[in-house]
Amino acid sequence: MPDVTYIHGLDSAALDDVFELLAWNQGIGYFSSEIGPSTLFQAYKTIKQMEKKGNTREEIGEVLKEKFGEKHPDVKVV
Repeated sequence: MPDVTYIHGLDSAALDDVFELLAWNQGIGYFSSEIGPSTLFQAYKTIKQMEKKGNTREEIGEVLKEKFGEKHPDVKVV
C-alpha cells in the first residue's frame, strides 16, 4: 500500500507516522517479527532510500511498480 499511496501523492512523512504508530501501539517485538519483514515495509524502505539519494517521485514510482507491482508474489490484485 505505501507504493500506491506514494505514487498518488502521499508524502513519505505520513508513512513515517504510520510505521511509528504501528511500532508504538503493537510493540517493537510485533513490529520486528511481523511488519519489518513484510512487503509493505520493504516498499516503504525503498521509498525512503531513494528519496535520500535524491530520486524524483516519478523515478521512485517506476521502481515501486517494478518491484512491488502485480507480478510480485505477495501482491494480490482483486
